[in-house]
Amino acid sequence: MAAATVNPVGVEKLQKVYKYFDLSNLTQKTKEVTADFTPAASVEEGSARLADEKLLLGAINDRLRKLTLAQERKKVVSEGASKTAVLKLAAGFRQVLPFSAMLETGANGKPTRESKVKQTRAILDAFLTMPFILESLKATSAVDDDDDEEGDDE
Repeated sequence: MAAATVNPVGVEKLQKVYKYFDLSNLTQKTKEVTADFTPAASVEEGSARLADEKLLLGAINDRLRKLTLAQERKKVVSEGASKTAVLKLAAGFRQVLPFSAMLETGANGKPTRESKVKQTRAILDAFLTMPFILESLKATSAVDDDDDEEGDDE
C-alpha cells in the first residue's frame, strides 16, 4: 500500500515498499522508495502530462469500468450480504465449540478442506437462527467496499 503525504506547496511524497528477489543469490529483498508527485490541477494539465491520448483514454476507461462494476456489485450485495462480511464474521466462530470440534486433521496436520466447508456451513446455519446477526451482516455489507468476488469459500 502506498502512503502519501502532502506538503504545503501541493507536492506529495509517495512512499512504497517493494519486495523483489536479488538474482545473484535468490534472496528476497525489501526496498522502500520515496518519490515526489505533483497532482494535476486540471484535466487539461493531466492530459498534457500524459501526452498520449491512448494512455489517457485507457486510464479513464479503466476507472469507468471499475465504477460500473462497483455499482453492479452494490446492487447484487443489496440482495443479501457480502461474502467478505459473512466469512469475516464466521471466522470469529471457528475456534468456539461446537464449531471447533468439527475440524478433522488431514495427513499434513492441517484441517481438511471438507471439514472446513462443513464447519462453515454449520456456522452459517447458526447465523440463520439469529435475526440480529443477519441484520448486522446486511448493514455491514451496505458499507463494505471490499471486492469479494474471488477467493476461497471456506
